[in-house]
Amino acid sequence: MRERTALKALTRLAAVQRAQRVGAEAALQAARAAEREAEAREQAARRAAAAAGEDWRAYVGEPGFSPDYCRALSARLLDREQEQSACAGRTAQAGERAGRREGDWQRLEAQVRTSERSVGRLKRKVAQRIEEGRLEEVADRITQRWSRP
Repeated sequence: MRERTALKALTRLAAVQRAQRVGAEAALQAARAAEREAEAREQAARRAAAAAGEDWRAYVGEPGFSPDYCRALSARLLDREQEQSACAGRTAQAGERAGRREGDWQRLEAQVRTSERSVGRLKRKVAQRIEEGRLEEVADRITQRWSRP
């Protein structure tokens, strides 16, 4: 009887763990999507910084040099490079977050597999005990019939 109670509890635990795994998988997918988005923003920021750098280098090489315009171009270049650096930081954070979510998902996946194996073993054990009980009943009935005169 204790095994049946344990089986019910273990089955419920396995169901909870499966639900947690589904949640962890959803969180992992969201983290991966955020990481891809951060990478795309970083690439765009990198292209913008490269374009601002090219504009600045092209203007500095021209003969009609205006210091005010050059300062504006260099300020734009610095802004784009700072934006690129910030985007790189956000990409790194998103990557770390995705890594943590993947670790959480893997841990829950292992727990689910372990609990499902345990449930299977316990189900087989309970079924075996039930079958043994039935066989004992049949054996007792047969013994009683044979022992009657």
